[in-house]
Amino acid sequence: MRYALGPVSYAAQGGVLPAASLNWKMEPEAVTAQYDDERGKETLTMLMYPTPTLAEEAAKTVRGEVPELKGGEARLRQDGTLVLLATGSFSGDAAQQLIAGIHLRQMTFDQDAHPPFKVVAAQTFSLLENIAILSGVLGAGAVLLGFFLGFGRAWFRVLRGKPAAVEVEFLSLHLAPQNKPAVFRGPDSAEGA
Repeated sequence: MRYALGPVSYAAQGGVLPAASLNWKMEPEAVTAQYDDERGKETLTMLMYPTPTLAEEAAKTVRGEVPELKGGEARLRQDGTLVLLATGSFSGDAAQQLIAGIHLRQMTFDQDAHPPFKVVAAQTFSLLENIAILSGVLGAGAVLLGFFLGFGRAWFRVLRGKPAAVEVEFLSLHLAPQNKPAVFRGPDSAEGA
């Protein structure tokens, strides 16, 4: 099986059709497959064009380029954007059966690319719901951690025989003995005195 995107690669791979006649400016894709079995040797050429109109024009060109089509030794079929040509030593019925079994499944982009509003709204609601659940779980975890650290510390102090409350010295910064008390002078006091 050979795949070609231009006249040079198609001709180099031994394509059955003249490479210059396939209208490569329209960017067709060409696949050439060789079959060799008890029925003989057959070459299947598949050409895919961007539009069915271009494929129809290519099928007309192929009819003029392949003399075996007039004699019945070769078979040609155009299906949408696909042009199929079977040439070789297969019987006419075998060649027809070969190209009849190939179908192109196309994707269409006719539908609106944006999802309906209901889907977007449902997704937004689901996202906000999940954010609220996560916030609740994290808040509950913070409260539980606070209880554990607060009550756990008090419980640990009680187990050691100390009171549950923390000593006053721990909460005091002892700033009073270090600073002199402020002296305020009234308006009747003399500055020089």
